Amino acid sequence: MLTSNTDAISGRKFLTCQYTICRSFQWLDEAVAENISTCSTPKQHISEGCFECGATDHWHSKCPWLKIPCRVEGCSGVRKLKTSGKKCSHGEQFLRCNDCPDFQWLKDAKKEFEDHKESTPINARIIIEAKVADICAKIDKRLGLFSSSQ
Repeated sequence: MLTSNTDAISGRKFLTCQYTICRSFQWLDEAVAENISTCSTPKQHISEGCFECGATDHWHSKCPWLKIPCRVEGCSGVRKLKTSGKKCSHGEQFLRCNDCPDFQWLKDAKKEFEDHKESTPINARIIIEAKVADICAKIDKRLGLFSSSQ
């Protein structure tokens, strides 16, 4: 529960979700009136994945965007996930280093990660088990390196 401090609505209490990604909001007096009229219990928060970054493929404890090393060379800081409160970008998430001015929008970081993942070569080792005679026979047929009389 928080209290509004805007000039137009100063002192009015409201409810908001504790999870930054949720952004739910309801005036306290309206919530009380609604619960009295319906005699229902408050709905519980049901999480469907990470309540920090909003992804559904992991939980908060495994979020890859929390406390990651700064990308600036020589900086030993940690980038933290934050949510913008500015008018032009309200609700947008970003990464900010705690030691230097490094800043990156989360959507750009996610795109950069996906692009890097797709362009990174796969280090693979292929093992083929075969008899030497069989390999020589295949090479002979394809390349004509060995004469059939040998």
